Amino acid sequence: MSVGSKDRLSTQERWEVSYQAEAHSLGPKAWAHGVFGRLLGAQTIKLFRDYDEWLLWEVLYPKHLPPGIGRKALEIGSAPGTNLIELHRRFGFEPYGVEYTPSGAEKNRALFSANGLKPENVVEADVFSDEFCSRFRDQFDVVLSRGFIEHFKDPGAVVRTHLALLKRGGTLVIEVPNFRGIYYAWYLFFRRSVLTWHNFETIKSGNFQHLFDLPELEGKFCGSYGTLSLNMFIPPQNAVGRVLMAIRSVPQAMINCGLHVLFKRGGPETALFSPRLLYVGVKK
Repeated sequence: MSVGSKDRLSTQERWEVSYQAEAHSLGPKAWAHGVFGRLLGAQTIKLFRDYDEWLLWEVLYPKHLPPGIGRKALEIGSAPGTNLIELHRRFGFEPYGVEYTPSGAEKNRALFSANGLKPENVVEADVFSDEFCSRFRDQFDVVLSRGFIEHFKDPGAVVRTHLALLKRGGTLVIEVPNFRGIYYAWYLFFRRSVLTWHNFETIKSGNFQHLFDLPELEGKFCGSYGTLSLNMFIPPQNAVGRVLMAIRSVPQAMINCGLHVLFKRGGPETALFSPRLLYVGVKK
């Protein structure tokens, strides 16, 4: 279960820079949604929500997660905390996070406090440390990560760490982004540095599924979800990139609307176009 520094494809320093900069696409998305919301009304604006996120929260999680009241959910790599807040709001889980970086843990705690949740439930620690694993072994009803295991040379060891923290009968949720398919060329030519801190063998659908072929796991869902996402084409972190992010929001909103109307609760998910891979299973 031990994962050392040589097994990591990314560094703590890189994540610190990421959390301190925090120049994500929230601003452009909020701008686009605000414009469409004023023009079209609250109900119609739901059609412009990112289709892959809608599938996750409205279709896949309700189908595969247990009721959350009285249960504890841990997210590994939890900053900034929005996933956990949504899990609490929608399903009632008591949220816990473990975050490797001081900046990430600080952001997560601040967001918890602002939403009436316990900031002490965010632990600043290396999830692979003996201290953390001993303290929290078999403690959680749900253990999840979204974009975590692909940053390691041995993702199987990372999956086993997830399992060690999960109770028997608990639910394991692991997601990775699909930087392959139609998205690969973008990163190859414009964001090559991103490729260096992702394990692309993990992102292959067959390899991803094989990670969970374990006797202690009963699979509930494993595969691609979402149909097409321009948000996967992450622009460079400069002035031009910020303009591209703003421009991208409008066609993405149109694509989202079309996907909601055409496919409703699930479209033609494929390794070529779908932006994400998801596994959900139960620990026996």
